[in-house]
Amino acid sequence: MRSKSRYTLPVLAAASLLVVSTGCYHAVVETGLEPAATAYHEKWEASWFIGLVPARVEATNLCGGPWARVETQQSFLNGLVSFLTLGIYSPHEVKVVCAAQSIEDGSVVSSIGDSERHNQ
Repeated sequence: MRSKSRYTLPVLAAASLLVVSTGCYHAVVETGLEPAATAYHEKWEASWFIGLVPARVEATNLCGGPWARVETQQSFLNGLVSFLTLGIYSPHEVKVVCAAQSIEDGSVVSSIGDSERHNQ
């Protein structure tokens, strides 16, 4: 019975290290437009398989037009849930800030995945 207790501390330490190291990240995409007071915040936006299948956030649809900023981050709780599901479900927070002005030349970015596409 003594041999089992000898391994308890290292196993708990390794498990704690894995939980702490799930990694919190923060990414920001800006269009250069002046931000408005309108913002949308979702704390549990779903993505799958360690983020390889991300959630599609339609910022233009949320704002009803152009947007100024999109922020994504993984909080500690999001990371813990991702760890507990072995990365199959990997939630993250998303905040979309709408633009204060509209653009008339059509150079509006339509979603997070299209952050650098501009119509010319």
